[in-house]
Amino acid sequence: MKNKSTLVMIEYIVMLLVFVLSTTVCIRMFVLSEQLSRKYEATDRAVLVAQNIAEGMKTHGIEDFFSEEKTVQTAENTGCVFYDKNWKVTEEATAEFVAEVNWKETGLLFRAEIIVSKAKGTELFRLPVAGQKETEVAMNETN
Repeated sequence: MKNKSTLVMIEYIVMLLVFVLSTTVCIRMFVLSEQLSRKYEATDRAVLVAQNIAEGMKTHGIEDFFSEEKTVQTAENTGCVFYDKNWKVTEEATAEFVAEVNWKETGLLFRAEIIVSKAKGTELFRLPVAGQKETEVAMNETN
């Protein structure tokens, strides 16, 4: 009888170990999926921000767009827009994300590159943009 109860006890211990192992694997998968979800959500938002900036540049022109947004001009042809963790435009001190725009003008055309990254430097999305300067096009159409 003692031998049979030992066998049942070993069976319970093995079942418990299998349960603990499967629970550990499941918890690790949930944590990993949460991390991936946050990463891809940030990437999706970065794509939307870059597209909005590109459309604003094409619609309002480079100078008007940067005067409307809370943009910090870091160099002659470079500007940054800072965003908080909820993707609202904010100050540099409280920024979680940065959209950096580098542009070059040639005649009636402009070329730009929009780089959206985390404030710590991890790049999320890069978008090249090209277009016509709106103000000069409108003036040429009236003449």
